[in-house]
Amino acid sequence: MKAELGAREAAAGLLPVVVPGPPHLAAPLARIAKNFVSLAAASGVVAVGAFILNVLVARSFGLAEFGQYRFALAFVALFHTLYHLGVGFLIIRDVARDKSLAARALGAGIAMSLVLGLLALVLIALVVAFISYSPSTKMLILLLAIAQLPYTLTLLGQAIFRAFERMELEMVVSALGTAATLLLLLVVLRSGGGVASLGLVHLAASLVTLVVALVLVRIFFTKVKAVWDLRYFRYLGFTSIPFALNGIVLPVYFRIDVILVAALRDEAAVGLYSAAVTLAAPLSFIADNAANAIFPPLASAFVSSKRSYHMLLTTVWKWSLPLLVCLGIVMTLLARTVLLRVFGSTYIEAATAFQVLVWASIISYFNGLFFRALEASNRQVYVTVILGVGAVANLLLGLWLISAFGIVGAAIAFLVTQAIILLVTRAAGTAFNATLRVVRGPRGGDRNVAEELPAISMGK
Repeated sequence: MKAELGAREAAAGLLPVVVPGPPHLAAPLARIAKNFVSLAAASGVVAVGAFILNVLVARSFGLAEFGQYRFALAFVALFHTLYHLGVGFLIIRDVARDKSLAARALGAGIAMSLVLGLLALVLIALVVAFISYSPSTKMLILLLAIAQLPYTLTLLGQAIFRAFERMELEMVVSALGTAATLLLLLVVLRSGGGVASLGLVHLAASLVTLVVALVLVRIFFTKVKAVWDLRYFRYLGFTSIPFALNGIVLPVYFRIDVILVAALRDEAAVGLYSAAVTLAAPLSFIADNAANAIFPPLASAFVSSKRSYHMLLTTVWKWSLPLLVCLGIVMTLLARTVLLRVFGSTYIEAATAFQVLVWASIISYFNGLFFRALEASNRQVYVTVILGVGAVANLLLGLWLISAFGIVGAAIAFLVTQAIILLVTRAAGTAFNATLRVVRGPRGGDRNVAEELPAISMGK
């Protein structure tokens, strides 16, 4: 019945008609490797730029001001999904399956994001008006919130790059945006601007990246024009609900610890914890790129070859584990030395928190792979449930452990949360698939597990 309903809606023009495309000449694993290298190069530029920016701000403004800046970033991140409701992931998945949808999907995504972004700005302005922070903190938050709108539109352009598996184009966007950010930061530091002026740096840089991204989309893929298509809005709105919920929960799942440190401790503690987070960022960099690189091939394989779908996921898991464990050991042993060399002796107290965050980030890598597998197989609602469990766990553990152990408690809360999620996804996946087989009975016994809940085979 659901299949028939979906077919009627697609025929009526409500849903995009997704058809398996022609087989790619390159092997899927080679494509994933190419995607990963391209994304690593692009986001590597961003990561290095962000690292330099954080170090310069930490050394130039001081511990409290650095904490103020990091708090403002974390605060705005809580609202980021309201700017787009997760339609970027939906665009990647649908266009990866049917390239003819590119113009319609991008145009509708732009139109939706413009409306949603303005509403999000109004909401943030109202919230800021009632919080009891300094005027400079409020101004910084508002400027960062405005910068989120062009940044959101840039992400839609990058969604087209990823759907066509042309991730190398992100390198151009990333390089110019990072260069603009650092140049503007140097201007601010030389002119003696306050911490609120960092918001102007982000705003100007986000406008540069938007222009570059949309020009590249127009040259290589499709026209760029807002499309006011109510039927497609309806499809995007309803189908992206799980992605939107995931995006709303994600900041709580990942970065509520910064907000809690600010609430339960002070801005100096936020500065120390942010130093640890910054040094652990390379692992998050690897995790994000691996998940984004595997997503388009998984989405395509799900509608063409279930066997390839599982082989891709299992192979990436098996090759990643020993490499990340070795990297984690090295980063743990060098924690104090790296903190001292990069941030200075003022930040040496963050060493233990950094060591804990290293292993939390490694577990988070494998959770991210599983999340993309679920989203690629049209099971993003399960990601919502899992992230909800993680958000609650991180919040409750943070309230308890930060009060008792400060920034080390925040890192432990994140580590335990990631471990809980890994166990939940493994146990829940096995239990859910077994339940489905019982409910379906003999006639459902020949269905591939990829049609139910994807599971990582742990190398078996």
